[in-house]
Amino acid sequence: MCFSVVRFNNFNVKIIFKTEIYNSLKKTGLYKVIREFKMKLLAILFFFALLTGIAAGAEQTVSPTGGHSDQNVINGAIDTVAMSGGGTVYLSAGIYYVDGPVMLKSSIKLTGDSSAVIKVYSGSSQWFQGSIGIISNAENLHNTEVCGFQVDGSVTELPPGYHQSRSDTAHDCERCILFAGDSGNMMDNISIHDMTLYDSFSDGVYIRLWVPLQKILKFE
Repeated sequence: MCFSVVRFNNFNVKIIFKTEIYNSLKKTGLYKVIREFKMKLLAILFFFALLTGIAAGAEQTVSPTGGHSDQNVINGAIDTVAMSGGGTVYLSAGIYYVDGPVMLKSSIKLTGDSSAVIKVYSGSSQWFQGSIGIISNAENLHNTEVCGFQVDGSVTELPPGYHQSRSDTAHDCERCILFAGDSGNMMDNISIHDMTLYDSFSDGVYIRLWVPLQKILKFE
């Protein structure tokens, strides 16, 4: 069997001719016509992929360092992808101990292996309070996706008084995902799905100052 394949970042396009048909066509003028059609079709598909974003942006894969400040390697990958115009940061399997926030940016998809865990380090002096969550935002977010991995607040490994970290607003400590916008530049097109969030002192997901909820937030 004879076929032609063009590979895009997310899919294959395969054009197939059975061997006997292929050999017969080679003896006629139709072979040339079909061959030219195939080339034109592949060119059109490639152009369409570029226009519709099928060709993915930058990609960075990170792995746990074995230390307790893995937010630095994750944030470094986010910065690299953001500087290239957006794309994907992928967390490979393992535990990422953090003692500071992961700071997301616009046009970034933060995803990972289902066994990848962002876990608060038990000795962390950062209590993730106020506008800071375990995963938070470095800017007002647009076209952002978070999916596929876990966030562990390590509640059983932290001091009992951890959740009382602010006298003016009790129990706001350690939200797993906290995105805070501002009234002058509302956030939009945020998708959060297929996440496992657990053992935190406060909310799993907390988002404020955004365009109407149904337009931006997607839970699956």
